[in-house]
Amino acid sequence: VLADCHNTTTLEYMLTRLDRVDVNIINTNQQLEARVAQLELLLALERQRVKRVSSEPTGAGWTAAKPGVAASFTLQGPPGYCLDFDVVITLPAAVVLDEVSPVGVSDSNFQQCTVQYTVPATFAPSSTSGGGTANISVGYGGETFWSSWPVIGFLKLNSASHQLGTPRGVTVDNKYIWIADWSSPTRVHVLHKATRMRAATILGLATPNSIVTDDTFAYICERDAGHVSVVLKSNFSVVRTIGARGSGLGQLSSPHFLALDGEVLFVADSSNARVQSFNKTTGSFLSAVDATYSPNGIAVNSQFIFVTIYTRHELRAFWRSNSTLAQVWGSFGSATDRLDNPEALAVYGDLLYIADGDNNRILVLNSTTLDYVGTVNAVSLGVALNDPIGVAVDVSQNMIYIANHSGFLIIAPLTMS
Repeated sequence: VLADCHNTTTLEYMLTRLDRVDVNIINTNQQLEARVAQLELLLALERQRVKRVSSEPTGAGWTAAKPGVAASFTLQGPPGYCLDFDVVITLPAAVVLDEVSPVGVSDSNFQQCTVQYTVPATFAPSSTSGGGTANISVGYGGETFWSSWPVIGFLKLNSASHQLGTPRGVTVDNKYIWIADWSSPTRVHVLHKATRMRAATILGLATPNSIVTDDTFAYICERDAGHVSVVLKSNFSVVRTIGARGSGLGQLSSPHFLALDGEVLFVADSSNARVQSFNKTTGSFLSAVDATYSPNGIAVNSQFIFVTIYTRHELRAFWRSNSTLAQVWGSFGSATDRLDNPEALAVYGDLLYIADGDNNRILVLNSTTLDYVGTVNAVSLGVALNDPIGVAVDVSQNMIYIANHSGFLIIAPLTMS
């Protein structure tokens, strides 16, 4: 048995059992002591052998860490070794859940461990988060190895390096998370998507309200300046602007949110009660749609231009083909066919997401029929929303990003109730 199993737990168990052996069945105490010494030597050699193991355990199956909901991941030990896992999860510094001690369930060969844990239901995004990974401490054979896996959670970005005070629009691309912030001074935060740590802070903006991006540039709507600033993503510098303050065609007055479709940049020109479109490269004016009322949020697909009318608690859809009104959806209320001060919009595939501000939820509609699909709220997220203003979805990772008016960004798996 000793030759075939290199498991420190097994050896230690045998030592414990030998301590209890009735010496009457052993010929002499010397034989017992010699056997104990032999086992202790084997145990010491085993620990030395484990110390020489250079490969760390690998992880798979990491699931979302939602408050009050059981989650799990699997660790696989180096081939050919019997491992006794002792796992501790340490989430990013300063988060409420500093340490979670999971229960390890090993397979019969002690090579694989499924770790189950539950984030406390009392967890709320009320403290500062310092990153986007969880450190996994894996101890076996008297040694400890560290690895990191992505952690899905809820972040409040109000640390000294972020100072997220009044978030507005949010967007995510393949590398960055962009957040418009009205805290003083107004700014745009750029976070690394992978680590959620700060990449840049863009200052000198006149009340930035919304951001859209392509491969090379970010387009930032500056409400008080009456234009859109074009930022080079490689160095976060403003290289040009689109539009100018005014009421004529191609001019903007209190623009709010943006949408981008190919070469066409759409602007919710709020105080002029219209939607204007521009060529994103040349900045030239293309067309205008009379919205009748002041548009706030905006999104587009191949058929429609969607806008929210904040003061009327409604969504309006205009045909892209002829700029005429196709449908008015919603009215004041809290039912699933009602809105209360709607803000940003986002379209991904056949789904339209509405930041339904004072209802503290994200409504999801079919973007072709405007039929109700579902709701993203405290029930589905496991954390309460507080006047959500901005919304973005990362379809590739099935994640939703929600800018809460109260000063934090929720990053969570996209689930609906």
